[in-house]
Amino acid sequence: LFRSGTVTWYSDANASNALAKTICYSSSESYVGEYSYYATQTVDGCESEPTVATYTIVALPLVPVVVTEKYSCDYDSEHVLSVAAQLGKTVAWYSSADTASLLAQGNEFVHQITQSGSVVYFVRQIENGCVSNYVTSSFSIVARPAKPNVVSDKVCYGELATLYTDGSKDLTEQIKKAKDK
Repeated sequence: LFRSGTVTWYSDANASNALAKTICYSSSESYVGEYSYYATQTVDGCESEPTVATYTIVALPLVPVVVTEKYSCDYDSEHVLSVAAQLGKTVAWYSSADTASLLAQGNEFVHQITQSGSVVYFVRQIENGCVSNYVTSSFSIVARPAKPNVVSDKVCYGELATLYTDGSKDLTEQIKKAKDK
C-alpha cells in the first residue's frame, strides 16, 4: 500500500534512469520479450528501495490447421471439423471474424447439417490468454442430385450390351456424328 507520496518508475535496478512519476506506468515496448521496470515511493522527501515489476509480451499463437472434408451431402446429419490437439492451447470456433461470435471451444467442431450451401467458420487458437489471428475453414453442403435417367439395352446372346444414361447417349451420338463427317 502506498501512502500519499510520489511513485517514480526507473529503467534500471539502481534507480538512476527515471522514466515517469506516476502510480501507473505504461511501457512503450512492443516486441515479444520480458521487460523489467523498477518503482520507488517517495514520502516526505524519503525514497524507498526500488521494487521490480516485470512486463512480458508473449507471441500470438499460430493459427490452427483445420482438417475437414470439402463436401458433405445434405442428407448427412453432420459435418466434422477438427484441429490436432496441442498441449496448453485451446481452439475456438466462431461464426464470424470477430471474437463476439464464439460457437464452441475444443479440438473438434460438429456442424449440424440443415440445408445445402456454403459454410464458413472462423477458427482461432488461444494460448497464455492470447488469441491468434483467425483462419477460415469452409466447405459445401451439396444437395442430393436427381436420379439419372437410364436407358436399358436388349441384345442377343454373345453380343455386348451397353447401358447408359440418357445424357451419355446424347454425348455418344455427338461423337459418332463428328466421326462420320
